[in-house]
Amino acid sequence: MVCISPAATIQTPAKGESLGIKFIDIDDPLVEQYGPIPQIVKRNGWETFRQIENQVLSEILHAYNNQDIILGLGGGTVAHDYEEWRLKNIGLLNDFNPTAKILLIPFPDHKKNAEILTSRMRTGNRNVSTKPPLTSLEPLEEAYYMLQKRYPFYVEFSSTVLYT
Repeated sequence: MVCISPAATIQTPAKGESLGIKFIDIDDPLVEQYGPIPQIVKRNGWETFRQIENQVLSEILHAYNNQDIILGLGGGTVAHDYEEWRLKNIGLLNDFNPTAKILLIPFPDHKKNAEILTSRMRTGNRNVSTKPPLTSLEPLEEAYYMLQKRYPFYVEFSSTVLYT
């Protein structure tokens, strides 16, 4: 099962544990191997980060081939501007043949989503400081802008949308 959400890292682990299925957040091995995401982006830029993300995703999927896992992906893994890496990620995920590709999103309205996600990111185990900004906008404005921009990619990739 693959879960996609700008706040998946905050809400999905408990759901995985309650189902007795291992939860893996892509950020955990990525940070363990390469260091904090803001430093990677500052040092090497977003495109290099997306290349690293693709490599880590490939490693996770190969390590857990034919096993039940819940894989938590951030909002950009299948919906970012570097088309080559976005398509490679989607290809890897489809080859893994997950039982479900679930978009976890708080609310059908993007403005309300932006408010909820920004609030979750301020209080969750992954706060705003662990994610570098994607734009020069304030966090709430950026969340709204990115949801509008990425939502079509999310819907195209996902087999199910769950409001959380």
